Amino acid sequence: MKTFAASQVSLAELALEDKPFLTDDDLVSYRWMDHKLKLSEKAIGKIPQAIPLDGKPVVVVADGQRIYLGALWTPVSSLSASIPTMMLYSGYLSIELGSPGQLPNGKSDPRDNTRIYNALKDAGKLQ
Repeated sequence: MKTFAASQVSLAELALEDKPFLTDDDLVSYRWMDHKLKLSEKAIGKIPQAIPLDGKPVVVVADGQRIYLGALWTPVSSLSASIPTMMLYSGYLSIELGSPGQLPNGKSDPRDNTRIYNALKDAGKLQ
């Protein structure tokens, strides 16, 4: 499914992969203040080399619960996104508010979810 189409469907209706794309085992650390994930070498290898210009949808899950829809994004894309975008930069994945860096008016930042925070803290990954 394309990113825009995924953003038009309820989170509960989105099909998840049989195996998670990344898990807490793939994280070295998560810097909460700016939502930057330091990844293991193995995890970096899981990220596709070619990401479509309109992104690749990703459902963020914590404690078995779907939290929000984001998208793997490429920095060369000039398209905008109204969901958090995830871009790989030399060893870490940065989760940004969207492209060009903001969510639509009235939307809260889904990255600041207490369930995500607690899951990362319990896993010992939080900075």
